[in-house]
Amino acid sequence: MMPHTDTREFSRNLDNIVQAFVSHLQIMLSDWSVTGRSGFIHARLYTRRMPRCTQDAFTTLSSYLSRVPATEHTIAKILAERINQLVTDQPSAADAPTSLDVFAHIARTQALLVYLIIGLFDGDIRLRHVAEGKIPTLALWSYQLLHAGRAAALNGQLLLKNMIDDDGGGIEENVEPALAQPEGLWHAWILAESARRTWLIASGVRASYKVLQDGQMQCNGGLMFTTGKGVWDAKDAWDWAGICAEQDCGFMMQRHTQRLFSEKKPEDVDDFGKMMLEVTYGKPSYERWNK
Repeated sequence: MMPHTDTREFSRNLDNIVQAFVSHLQIMLSDWSVTGRSGFIHARLYTRRMPRCTQDAFTTLSSYLSRVPATEHTIAKILAERINQLVTDQPSAADAPTSLDVFAHIARTQALLVYLIIGLFDGDIRLRHVAEGKIPTLALWSYQLLHAGRAAALNGQLLLKNMIDDDGGGIEENVEPALAQPEGLWHAWILAESARRTWLIASGVRASYKVLQDGQMQCNGGLMFTTGKGVWDAKDAWDWAGICAEQDCGFMMQRHTQRLFSEKKPEDVDDFGKMMLEVTYGKPSYERWNK
């Protein structure tokens, strides 16, 4: 009987972790709708340049969050159409690696994530069916995003192009180098960290839905990301540079985050890092540390 008991206990723990993760996802979507930022959508990312796919995702999310019983069917239908339209509007799998910059990869992957977080974990059967069919697209886009980010870091495009403020333009020539450097470094970090966090959330969504489907845990790998308090929430380039200079940013692999339990206090870790601790190691371990 013991193996069966252990299996049931493991299943319960896995279900609890998935439920906690889905709850965090829903809170992050609500945060973006209300504040313009979330744990994986940086506050600065879309303030100057917001692609059409991001605009559609934001307005659709806002409609979804303000729905009433009389509009639920209509909003579910709009969501299903938005999901299909987003995929239709994007370059083919073969063209995307060369036709999109890192910013565009982030934008379309985050837009798809917004739709799939709603669709996969909502009660509407038709919407769930449409969202489920786009899980392979999410996997493809998230890996293409990761590849684009690595390539841009290697060839210097993250620093040479101001992808956040305009469509690929460089830093203005009349800006003094001492002033341009912190802003350029901050923008490059925002793009890199956004790519990492978006990939991690996409991986978690795919794994969580797999658990809900058949109770099987799917490992999609891991990435390094920033866990230090205040780095993601820095108000400007100078604030960000000061935080990075004065404290440990907590840049680490996801599989090594257990070290935070023994090496860091809860007030030293940002909300995204705390969420990753909870969904990786379970609520009991997290609550013993975060008390």
